[in-house]
Amino acid sequence: MKGDFTRSTFRPQNHYSSVRMQQGRLQLDADWNEQIDIQRHLLQMQARDMLGTSGVPMADLSTERSFQIDVIENGKDLAIAPGRMYIDGILCELEPGSFLSFDRKATSEPDRTEIEVSTLLVDGQNLAPQQWIEIFSADQTEVEPRYRVRIAGVDPTPRLSGFTITLDRSSIELKSGKLRRILTLNTQPDYPQPDAAIDAQKSWVALTQGKSYLVYMDVWQRHLTAIEAPNIRESALNLPDTTTRNKTVWQVKLLELEPDKDIKEQWNASLKVRNATLKARANPTFSNGGANSSLRRLENQLYRIEIHTPGKAGQATFKWSRDNGTIVSAIENLDDTTNIITIAQPSRDVSQLFAPNQWVEISDNVRDLNGLPGTLVRLTADTSGTKLVFQKAKDRDIVNLSQFPKAQKPKVRRWDHTTSTAEIPTVVHKWLPLDNEGIEVWFDDNSDYQTGDYWFIPARTVTNDIEWLQDDFRNPLPQAIAGTYHAYGCLAVLKYEQDQLTVVDDRNPFPALANCLPKSGGTITGSLTIQDSLTVKQRLTANQLTSETFTINSGKINSPINLFLQTSDQNQLSIIHETGNIGIGITDPKLSFMWLHQRGHRQHSGSVRAIAI
Repeated sequence: MKGDFTRSTFRPQNHYSSVRMQQGRLQLDADWNEQIDIQRHLLQMQARDMLGTSGVPMADLSTERSFQIDVIENGKDLAIAPGRMYIDGILCELEPGSFLSFDRKATSEPDRTEIEVSTLLVDGQNLAPQQWIEIFSADQTEVEPRYRVRIAGVDPTPRLSGFTITLDRSSIELKSGKLRRILTLNTQPDYPQPDAAIDAQKSWVALTQGKSYLVYMDVWQRHLTAIEAPNIRESALNLPDTTTRNKTVWQVKLLELEPDKDIKEQWNASLKVRNATLKARANPTFSNGGANSSLRRLENQLYRIEIHTPGKAGQATFKWSRDNGTIVSAIENLDDTTNIITIAQPSRDVSQLFAPNQWVEISDNVRDLNGLPGTLVRLTADTSGTKLVFQKAKDRDIVNLSQFPKAQKPKVRRWDHTTSTAEIPTVVHKWLPLDNEGIEVWFDDNSDYQTGDYWFIPARTVTNDIEWLQDDFRNPLPQAIAGTYHAYGCLAVLKYEQDQLTVVDDRNPFPALANCLPKSGGTITGSLTIQDSLTVKQRLTANQLTSETFTINSGKINSPINLFLQTSDQNQLSIIHETGNIGIGITDPKLSFMWLHQRGHRQHSGSVRAIAI
């Protein structure tokens, strides 16, 4: 979270249940942010313990298909059904799109269909090429849509009749109707696909013939300021911002499966807990009163250590900020011919402005949502006001509006290291000083660092020290990352062979509490599958068979006596515990059956596989 905070104080191991206000005391952002974190933690753990690590509610018909995966475009894309789902206790929501009326236009070109709509803005997002829509009749009486079609082109020119949209379909029978946007794997607004120039590692997994995949959800919290979400700023105050927001981001992704290997084992291996820790301390020399120590300055600081390039210690690189990386501005223009970044009016004091020789990072929404680092450049002596003149750190870096388009809300962020290189290399078995700040950090050689991993280091002038967990001998202890934490849940298994993409649903549904079977007993409707074992301590009865067959696929039936399945007073199946023999009779099994207790006292454990009568 790159917010203007004093510190972050929530620790789940403290077991605090609330923050209490006292009269006549100062108000601090950290106290009330901790209250929000406590409440979020309690609610998330409660939901996780009740619903499990992943679950789809079966409250009503509107939620049964929540996040169900369907195949569209001949297996080149996947549709994501709207609804609600819980991942690790976190509520994920996909609202069904709002309906928009349209009229079909007459066109002389037989291989295309054009429609007119009154607006392009639907559910806060403009209709755009490559998006998918569902088409219904005007009265919208159908449950299923008439067509699912992709938008081929949009003419943004407003006319008296509205806006023109070209569909990727030769024709539709309806002269008018209603449409709504549907979300697909390749058109997720919170998971935009980066091109090769942005994502050199090619982390985006695409559907490929001859391969199998696990479709899963990746859920995390994204911190938003007024730059990423301008609507949270109150313009009447004429201030840069007041508060920030945390947004639950869910992204549907693909895990490519290795052939002839257990899917569950591959999934569990991908969820292996990653070790990423850091130690920090005040430099013993500086903290004893050195004149150059920033710990003795009048202004307290919240230092931020953030990983830039991923890897092990000795391979990964990092950057740091005195102000938690909060000195950031929206980019108005980016010109790589003159190497000038034009930013919005900062409206800050002198200490929060950009200055020559500083390293700054240019980034945008695509990089943020894909966990990719931005491009670091160094400001030159000509920097002043809203014009930031920069010099590239690497000649191959591309720094222009084609690489950072305005639609993706580009921004420039200040970092405070003054090293000769843009990224600071990590080292092993050595304390690294943060320039002359009086703070040192230690990276763990057993850790696996990823882009965006960060730690907070609060520095306080009153104590002439930093706030960091220590042992009884005042040695700093390694601390896990402050963020970003991810939660995961399965959706489906895909198999792509011979131009055919098959989908096996892997969601975990759960019923509403009102539909759950009470402990005292009740009636189970539908089918019951026993995958492991069934233990019968009392008589098991069924008043009426609702199926022609009674099937036990596999498992064990334990009883201290012989067991018999009886219909119409005739034995149909028996398990004799003395010998383990199984007998099967032949009569009409349409009435009732019961397990009859017969002679014998020892416990018998026998297995029955694929037996039907």
